[in-house]
Amino acid sequence: MAATVQPSTRPFTALKTFLHKTGLRSGAVLALTALLPLTGCVSTKPPKGVKLANNFDVRRFQGTWHEILRLNHPDEAGLTRVTARYSQQADGKWFVTDRAWQNATGQWVGSTTEIRNPEEHPGTLRLRHNKPRHVVIIDNDHTVALICSTTAQQFSIISKNLDPDPTRLERVIEQGRAAGFPIKEAFWVPTK
Repeated sequence: MAATVQPSTRPFTALKTFLHKTGLRSGAVLALTALLPLTGCVSTKPPKGVKLANNFDVRRFQGTWHEILRLNHPDEAGLTRVTARYSQQADGKWFVTDRAWQNATGQWVGSTTEIRNPEEHPGTLRLRHNKPRHVVIIDNDHTVALICSTTAQQFSIISKNLDPDPTRLERVIEQGRAAGFPIKEAFWVPTK
């Protein structure tokens, strides 16, 4: 006779204890629980068919990067002088500080976000509470790169220099075009 598997009641016991300790009604918890699938469901995988750079080194990647070329997507509409500073703190944690000039308001905007375990996911920068950044193409000196988010439509070509070496930049642009990124639809981002 086959044994039957009984579902665990442990999560329900924990929920009952939580409700009792907090004084929340089960309806409120049910509503909050219904929202859980909406949080943290951004895939950390690169877009289908996109291969990550095999020469990516997070330690060499650290520093300030300037956005040079990108598609116009809603997250960055009206932003110029876009930079991202990647750094490792003394405690070993990695962070990225994004900064940009918002033309509509005439003000700087930005945020700092923790990068989760970049050494464990070469080529993918998994940002806490944000979409990942995938390093798809990077030159050997780590000065010009093509990064994308969850789709190939959200890509940027970035450089550690405001005026990148034209040969390196053109090489990354051509490699991006060959990899299927819509380079022709992108625009040059004002850096000054």
